[in-house]
Amino acid sequence: MTSIPSVHLVILNWNGLDDTLECLASLHEQDYPSLRIHVVDNGSAESEATEIERRYPRVNVLRQATNLGFCGGNNVGIRQALEEGAGYVLILNNDSVAPPDMISTLINESASLDKVGAVSPVILHHPDHKTVWYAGSVWESEIAGFRHVLEKSPIEQLQQQQPYTTAYACGCCLLVHSSVLRSVGLMDERYFAYFDEADWCSRMKKAGFECYVVPRARLYHKVSASAPKLIATYLMARNRLLWMKEHLPGNERRRSIGYLLKETIWNILNIVGWSGGRYQQAPAHSRAMLWGWRDYLRGRFGKWPEQIQRLNMATETRDKAAKPAF
Repeated sequence: MTSIPSVHLVILNWNGLDDTLECLASLHEQDYPSLRIHVVDNGSAESEATEIERRYPRVNVLRQATNLGFCGGNNVGIRQALEEGAGYVLILNNDSVAPPDMISTLINESASLDKVGAVSPVILHHPDHKTVWYAGSVWESEIAGFRHVLEKSPIEQLQQQQPYTTAYACGCCLLVHSSVLRSVGLMDERYFAYFDEADWCSRMKKAGFECYVVPRARLYHKVSASAPKLIATYLMARNRLLWMKEHLPGNERRRSIGYLLKETIWNILNIVGWSGGRYQQAPAHSRAMLWGWRDYLRGRFGKWPEQIQRLNMATETRDKAAKPAF
């Protein structure tokens, strides 16, 4: 008799208790028979870990004193899962809801695939459950970024499609076998958040594995940004350059850098007020992006600096003050 491999889920909670509880409720309806859930509380401001334990006493809550980021927090859970002998590890965003057959479909559909590194389901917007948010990704050097394929398409376009390869499996829901983790290693904590799963999957590919989307598996995602807007802008700008240096072939990198040089000029013009309204971003956005590029050149990685935190707080305060009271 063949034993069923255990799936250990790793979920980050950072000041998102309501979302986390809804996610856990959906996981308790899964039809896969061997699940273990680890919630990493990433330094939440309130005693959210206690409430999760009260509601779900069988969930393993791993309290962290500070916010370790998407990479550091997930690595805490992954290490715990490997120590406990996990067959698979599933990284899952807390602002998602899983249909009862999602995990079993991912496991069954990926069993026949070649050299599997990581797999993701098709991810649909919640609560409409009809529109695609993620169904694979591709790098486009002309815009120096990844594009979600079939984004905003109706789910009917993928109804009968077989699993297919993708540039990276999405960190919102990413299943990986423990043997791949032991071969490739954990997430690179220099990224902190954003471009982290792209780096992870690129390392898997270099080790001879492949990444797939399984269309018959579905996940519903609220697509709520966990990081404040300017912090996300900073991290994406900085980490994009790090990923390009680590993984992008020479010709594609040169094309992408050409695009970024033009973007740099527009951001500078936007900050000094010379863009003539032709660059559709706020000056604070431009400043956050340029600081991200600056810190990449300085070799400064990990969590965002206090400078970005202050800029984000000042911008949010100004925006709230500018909103009408009715």
